[in-house]
Amino acid sequence: MKAPLKIAIVGYGIAGIAAAIQLRRCGHVIEHYERRSAISAEGGGLLLQPPALALLRDLGIGLEQLDGAARVHSFGAEDLCGRTLTNIRYADYASGSHALGIQRRALIDCLRKQDEGFERAQFDQAAASVDAECGVLHFADGSQSGPYDLIVAADGANSPLRNGLTHLILKNRLYPSAALVACIEDPQGLAGDRLIQIFDAARHVAVWPVGRFDRDEPARANISINVPLDHAEAFRASGAWKGVVAHHCPKLTSLIEGLDDPFSPIIYAYRDVALHRFVEGRVVFIGDAAHSMSPLLGQGARMALLDASMLAQALDSHDKLSAALPAFDQRARAKVAEFQRISRWLTPIFQSESRMLGTVRHFMQIAHRLPFVAAGARELLIGL
Repeated sequence: MKAPLKIAIVGYGIAGIAAAIQLRRCGHVIEHYERRSAISAEGGGLLLQPPALALLRDLGIGLEQLDGAARVHSFGAEDLCGRTLTNIRYADYASGSHALGIQRRALIDCLRKQDEGFERAQFDQAAASVDAECGVLHFADGSQSGPYDLIVAADGANSPLRNGLTHLILKNRLYPSAALVACIEDPQGLAGDRLIQIFDAARHVAVWPVGRFDRDEPARANISINVPLDHAEAFRASGAWKGVVAHHCPKLTSLIEGLDDPFSPIIYAYRDVALHRFVEGRVVFIGDAAHSMSPLLGQGARMALLDASMLAQALDSHDKLSAALPAFDQRARAKVAEFQRISRWLTPIFQSESRMLGTVRHFMQIAHRLPFVAAGARELLIGL
């Protein structure tokens, strides 16, 4: 794009900040809006796969900036008896390869430090709807802003901007299950250096290390428990989640006894979102606003970073917006379709429901040896 564009970005999360960094470096003029009054400090842990780490390096965030994160060398699953169901090591795909377990707030902080426009970002500005043809944003307080050459909707899985353009929506539903997530202090490193999921006939628990936010804080481990969405609040309020952790992962019992921590636990209700296209007029959707799906081994963060990168590349390689946006849409939807296909293969292994568990246990022991599953895992983990 030869002439700089006036661009509004809605949402100061992973996708929104990454887009702001990329587009500002391309010379575009950015106005950034966030509905919250400040950067959200809430959230559990993430797993940054090697492809996500490569995308972060493109933003100027290398391992030295991520030094508080924890290296994760493998992921796997086992039953309550300790029987291995599957175990996949990153080094089996690429020598020296690993993922990083990181607290969401630590990743947001790293991105913020690379965002030269952070001081000008407008918080407590809830965008409620958009005029896609005119490029005008309408806010919940009745005010408006624009017109813009382009509006980037990075306002998450519950995106008000997307929900106002109903003709774009192919699918938008809550999953019946949710995750109860606790990011607990683990100063002794009991979580180790791997992501492990422990299954029984009722539910499964996932545990992995997520490192430190800064040097003055202890290391933490992320615990995620699958639970029916309509039972999640009662499960959290009653403290029953602590019993599940103790049952599935006894070595962490000492970490949750008497726990009274603002990081524990949080209910994550997931959406299954699909759009006919990611572009409408002067609006482009990225991240969870465009394609929220079942969480699978940290791919949400990777897709958010990838969307921002593909959008910047499309704008940089075309002289006109009318050519750049269709090019982004075509490429992004192809990538999402690829991830959804792999997710359909691997989700039954790592996000199974209890009614499937007998089949899943058998399948997990052989699945990672099958060529099509191995190829899917390689793409998810290493990007080859």
